[in-house]
Amino acid sequence: MVALQPPTASFGAAESACVGEEILFTQGSTGAGADLVYSWVFGNGKTSGDATPTNRYDYANIFEVSLKVTYAGLEACSSTTSKRIEVFPVTRP
Repeated sequence: MVALQPPTASFGAAESACVGEEILFTQGSTGAGADLVYSWVFGNGKTSGDATPTNRYDYANIFEVSLKVTYAGLEACSSTTSKRIEVFPVTRP
């Protein structure tokens, strides 16, 4: 029996955005050839199970975004990472 190494969660996204701007989250997670399940939490009450989701923020704040990856059917074998995204208000002249 070969031991399965845990996956490694990783993602990229803009470090800042304006209110209402669409942000693309690109996952860079790795696993040992098994199907990965993605669980995103965007810090504004929204979540996603997509590999590369998008999200918009309705108000200015600093949001903690987290990604948890697990092997399909193996919840105990997982990895989580997080990043902060600063969302600025839209100013009008």
